[in-house]
Amino acid sequence: MSPRDHVILGGLAAAVITPFVGVEALAFFLASVLIDTDHYLDFVYHNGLEDISLKGMFRYHNELERYWNKPGFLSIEIFHTVEFLTCVFILSIVTGSEVVTVIFLGLVFHVLLDTVYLYRRGALFIRSYSILEYLIRRHTLMKKGLHPVRILMDVARDVSRKNGKERGRP
Repeated sequence: MSPRDHVILGGLAAAVITPFVGVEALAFFLASVLIDTDHYLDFVYHNGLEDISLKGMFRYHNELERYWNKPGFLSIEIFHTVEFLTCVFILSIVTGSEVVTVIFLGLVFHVLLDTVYLYRRGALFIRSYSILEYLIRRHTLMKKGLHPVRILMDVARDVSRKNGKERGRP
């Protein structure tokens, strides 16, 4: 799902909950959008810090869509995992903080939007929703001679090189 769509839908949802949670709706909105910071971290990690541009990150994720149906494709977005969400949920309970609870709800809202988007695109299982699931699936793919991380790294480095050439770097 595009960042623009997340901003629009997150903004609408925040507006709807504002009468119930007040100014904390801003935390909901920010969480529902900023969760995608992991997409940036994913790009920077997979290109070996060759390219730290937002433009490159957007190109990288757009380019990855062409690989979704290739054997061995598998991704993980760490802030979208059940483990991360569980940590935020536990933090909300332990602290009793309404802000952390609303942040948790914003994160869940975002993940649900992504899940619906991937389902509608026929790509529900291109992403792992758990770190453990990712490790098991990656291991299984590698036993079959497939290398999901290599796909991500190759695409990220290719995008980084193209961005570098546009900026006049060799």
